[in-house]
Amino acid sequence: WFKDDKELHFSEHVQLSIDGKKQKLKIYQAELTDGGTYSCRVGDQPDQVSTARVTVEEPEVEFVTRLPDVTLVPINTDAEFTVELSRPVDVRWLKKGKEIKPSSKYIFKTEGNVQRLIIKKATTEDQTDITCTAFNVKTSTKLKVEKVETAPRIKVDSTPKEYKVKKGEDVNIEVKFTASPAPTDEWTMNGTVIKKSKRVDYTLGEESACLTIKKVEESDVGTYTLRLKNPIGEASAEMTLIIMQVPGEPGTPDVLEVTDDSVTLHWKAPEKDGNAPIIRYIL
Repeated sequence: WFKDDKELHFSEHVQLSIDGKKQKLKIYQAELTDGGTYSCRVGDQPDQVSTARVTVEEPEVEFVTRLPDVTLVPINTDAEFTVELSRPVDVRWLKKGKEIKPSSKYIFKTEGNVQRLIIKKATTEDQTDITCTAFNVKTSTKLKVEKVETAPRIKVDSTPKEYKVKKGEDVNIEVKFTASPAPTDEWTMNGTVIKKSKRVDYTLGEESACLTIKKVEESDVGTYTLRLKNPIGEASAEMTLIIMQVPGEPGTPDVLEVTDDSVTLHWKAPEKDGNAPIIRYIL
C-alpha cells in the first residue's frame, strides 16, 4: 500500500484489514494531511495496481450560539459578546465592517468552541454593529450604550471628616462622588452659603468637588457642608476645619520620688492642646 508513491506505514491512525482475498485500508479520524493518491500493488506487474484519490474536506462550521440582535450595556461598563461554534475554529471580530485588533480596549478570549470579545468601558462612541465571522458564516449584533441616570452618591471612604491645618496655610477640601447626569454643587459653612472670593474658590469635576481656602484664618474654622443635586436625587457630606495652635503651658513639675540615680516627676497636662495631640514634653 502506497500514498503518493510512498509506502504506507500502518498505525492506529491508518490500519489494514485482510479477509481472505479482500483487503481494506481504513483511515481513522481523517485529517487534511491524509488527502492524496492511494494505491495497492500486487507483485511487480504494472497492471496489478489499483489507485484511488482521497480528498479530505473541512467540515462545515455553524454557530451554535449566535449574537443577539441588540446588545445593551450601561455607559462605562464592559460590553461582552459571546458565540459558540460547532467546532474549534479561528474567528474574526469586526466593528462596523473593520477588523478589530486585540488591545487593552478590545480583549479576545477562546474557550474550546466558545469565542468572546470584551470591549472595556464602553462609551457612546462604541455604538455600532459588531460582527463575528468564521469561514463563510457570520453573526452580528447592534451595540447600544445607554446612559444610566443615578442620584449623587458620596464616596464616604475617601472623604476625611476633619481637616487640620496651621493658621496661614492653604487647605483643599475634596469630596469624590458618582452621579449621572452631572450634579450642581453648593458649599456652606455653618449653614451659610459660601461665595467665591480671592481667598476662597470651589470647582466641580466629573467625579469630585473641591473647596480651596488660601491662608486659613480663625474665621474659617467651622463645619463645611457640600450638597450635590441632580434631577434624580441629592447627597451631602460634612467636614470640620480645625486650626492647629500652640498648646497651653503644662503644670509645674512636682517631685514624686528621688533615688540615688533617678527622679520621678509629675505635672498636669495643659488645658489647651492646640487642637492636636501633644506628642512630647521637654524638661
